[in-house]
Amino acid sequence: MKTYVAILIGIVVLFAVVFIGYKFTSGDENNIESNQEMQIRTANVSGSVTRAFEGDHTLAYSFGIPEVSSSTVDMDGGLVHVIGANGREVSVYFSYEGARGYSPVDYISDVVAVQVPVIDVTGTTTLGGYEWTTAETAGSEWYLAETADKQWLIVVEAKKTSHDVAVALVSSMSAE
Repeated sequence: MKTYVAILIGIVVLFAVVFIGYKFTSGDENNIESNQEMQIRTANVSGSVTRAFEGDHTLAYSFGIPEVSSSTVDMDGGLVHVIGANGREVSVYFSYEGARGYSPVDYISDVVAVQVPVIDVTGTTTLGGYEWTTAETAGSEWYLAETADKQWLIVVEAKKTSHDVAVALVSSMSAE
């Protein structure tokens, strides 16, 4: 009988050591994952766009996109599409406004709202070096900002599912 008690105590102790060890190590893994921030590795997209109105006006731009994404350029450098694993995630458009002088809110109401019937201006936010006017539709987010010389508008349209990519992009935006 003493042998059975010793074996039973040994099994209980072994079970306790394994159970406590498992809980201890699995708890640490969860804490490590929850305490680490997700960082997106980025690649730099840069280019320039020139528009003619009473002379040539050139804007040089640069911004970051996820390293796993690619980009395509249309409209003589004025439109950049960021393509991720699920297709086009973000579109960046540079509009020369030296002639008509649209502000971000004017651009939304006079240009975007004509193409997208239901768009609501949601406010402003400062990201990177710009104050962005934000708007949204059912499936998209919009960020619009003026360059320092007020001659160009930067228009960013992103799928709502690509919010983090869009925020990282607008935060890294540089246009001169």
